[in-house]
Amino acid sequence: MRLSKDQTVRGVVVSLLVAIVLLIPFSVLLNRISLGSTQGFNLAEVFASSRGSAAQEPAAAVLDSSGDRDGAAGEVDESAYSGEGEIDGGSDAGMAAEDFDARNASALAPVSLSGNATVVLETGDDESSEGADSETQSVDPSVAPGPLPLEEKFESETDGDDIVVATAPPASKSPAPEGAEPAGTIPVATVSTTSGILEQNAINRSEAKQQRVFQPASLPHYSFVKFSAYRQSLNTFFVTGITSFVARTFDKDKIAHTCEWHPADGGLPMGGKGTKGFAETEPSMIYMKSDENHGTYSPTIINCTFREKVGADRKGGLLVLRISTGYDRWEPNLPVVAMEEQPGEVDVVMTPPEKLPFKYAFCGAPMHGKVRADWILQWMTYHHYLAEGKGHFFFYNMGGLAEEDKPTFQRFSDAGLLSITDILDPNLASDYPTWYYHQVLLINDCLHRSRFMAERVFFFDYDEFLQIPAPDTLTKFMTRHKDEPWISFGSIYANTHDCRNAQKGKSEAPLERMLWRRPSPECREKLPHTNPWLCIGPLGRRKYVVNPRETFAAGVHWALIPETGLNLLGDEAHMLHYRSAPLPKVQLCAENVTLNGKQEKAVLNAGWIRDESVSKIYSQAKAFPV
Repeated sequence: MRLSKDQTVRGVVVSLLVAIVLLIPFSVLLNRISLGSTQGFNLAEVFASSRGSAAQEPAAAVLDSSGDRDGAAGEVDESAYSGEGEIDGGSDAGMAAEDFDARNASALAPVSLSGNATVVLETGDDESSEGADSETQSVDPSVAPGPLPLEEKFESETDGDDIVVATAPPASKSPAPEGAEPAGTIPVATVSTTSGILEQNAINRSEAKQQRVFQPASLPHYSFVKFSAYRQSLNTFFVTGITSFVARTFDKDKIAHTCEWHPADGGLPMGGKGTKGFAETEPSMIYMKSDENHGTYSPTIINCTFREKVGADRKGGLLVLRISTGYDRWEPNLPVVAMEEQPGEVDVVMTPPEKLPFKYAFCGAPMHGKVRADWILQWMTYHHYLAEGKGHFFFYNMGGLAEEDKPTFQRFSDAGLLSITDILDPNLASDYPTWYYHQVLLINDCLHRSRFMAERVFFFDYDEFLQIPAPDTLTKFMTRHKDEPWISFGSIYANTHDCRNAQKGKSEAPLERMLWRRPSPECREKLPHTNPWLCIGPLGRRKYVVNPRETFAAGVHWALIPETGLNLLGDEAHMLHYRSAPLPKVQLCAENVTLNGKQEKAVLNAGWIRDESVSKIYSQAKAFPV
């Protein structure tokens, strides 16, 4: 009886083993017949694949740079316009400059910062050099999609905008040789849109098919990227650049650990008592930001103020920063040469403001995309006349000013009244992403480079014109307000669509024919009780002029340090904003209007008033010598 039971058990076990053996080829046959492809759960491949078998190579995903959201650089997304052609830049945040008071600083006095000053900038500017706003878009990196072929865009569930998450050189249009990879093709991990997730999971269920390859995403971050450095006094230097939000997160907002001055002759600086042969001090950081999602980097000023007078012997030396590696401030840091002074370069003689080379400096916005050179020439000619020929202009060309257009400004260049800084790195936007073509960084570079060049420095765009009603003049206006560290002006819309009829036999620029403006300044705070003349800062899109020896950090719509200045109220002076005029694609003077007739009456009924002052001033400015 017991023998019979043992035989029965053995028979069942043998039967099960036979069934398992038969199941494998049966499953292969069934899988091939039913699916007809490599999709599905293939038992045979799971059991039969050796550990040494190579994983299947993924198909190459073609990334086409034509999928860029904005098309050509500097183009304006018409869908972003709101109201009267205005591009809504979003609400602007307030700013706070902590532990910094430079209001009483003299031209050669050291500027000391007791702590980190965090300055919050506005989130959007107006058109800048091209009359184009940047639509503010906050992106959460934790939910950003992975790379997709640009031909397979998918729509966002929130706003329906196309999401483009990878760019590369456009694919070649000519057929590639057989067996060769197409030009412009980048081998990356196989990806799919949301509609293909289930299919992709089915393919990759097999452990043997999972890839073991490095798949980079995003870009490496640099703790600090230096742009420029300037000496403020015998004790103080300012270094401008951009800092990584990522590095600052790990390093408690202290990117620069120390500043060092190394004399060229190896001796101690004046008053030095140390044994290292160089002076050392702790820097203070001034971070300028709108929102930490508006780009990977933040414009930054590093203030190095030494106890000793450094370089006063005029023998030269090096300013060295010790930069964080971005993880922990106690980790080894990186020495970065911020400035090299040559022997005899430092002038230790104080120069009073009235002896500076220029009375005024004009700092323009970054020129990106494509700008209208003839319009910018009108802008220069007008303000050159207001400044009585005593102004200097700074252009920051990000590729918007074509090489063939530079002769347009040759007269100003030859006269020493124009400095063009070309920043033409094609990888700038991808390597160092930040808000609006680094405008805030360039504003601060212009502020510091003009500190001992001009008495006053203006910051406004090429579609904005300073208007000081006659009989007042710019010289009289500045004399009345000579004690203010900065003055901000209300910004009033000007009409670029309606222009008076051209006079026969005369060559007239568009600016001479634009005679209408709004009666009061702009204000983005849409409240019935708001006085537009009290709408200051970003809400009023105000622009400003500063005393560069008393101002140490600047934003787009206001000076940041110091906080105290004059927000000009009333109609003493203001900016006229010819919005979008520098854009070549914008049609100027689309309607020709006959004065004192039905056509002008229609313009006036639309809320405009006639103001011919800018037109008349420009007519005179054309004949003013350069």
